[in-house]
Amino acid sequence: MKRALAISTAVATILLGAMPSAAQAARPKWSSSGVSGVEAKGQYSKSGSRVHIYGTLKDTGGDNKQVRLTVRFSGECCAHSITNKKGVGKSVKVDLTSTRAAHLHVKECKGGGLHIWTCSKWKKIY
Repeated sequence: MKRALAISTAVATILLGAMPSAAQAARPKWSSSGVSGVEAKGQYSKSGSRVHIYGTLKDTGGDNKQVRLTVRFSGECCAHSITNKKGVGKSVKVDLTSTRAAHLHVKECKGGGLHIWTCSKWKKIY
């Protein structure tokens, strides 16, 4: 009986040890795909009213236009814009935090300079 219990405990320890802890568990992913030539994606984490969104904004168009990601946290007065002027195939980092967000929305755009900005609709992330 003791041997069976020891084996069961060892198996449970191995199985539980292979599972990621809450801190290591995969964070929810986000992406926005409303405008051709723009790739915005990443992950976000929530803890109480604190929200952290991070990822990349990449120009995939090759059309000499800039790309922009606008992030709106509900509970804040203003949206945050991140613009990628590096050119096709290049990425810029997205890394924003809010302590008052009940919801998170993203919108991507393409244009800039002499070009008119073309934007997607707001996409609710959570």
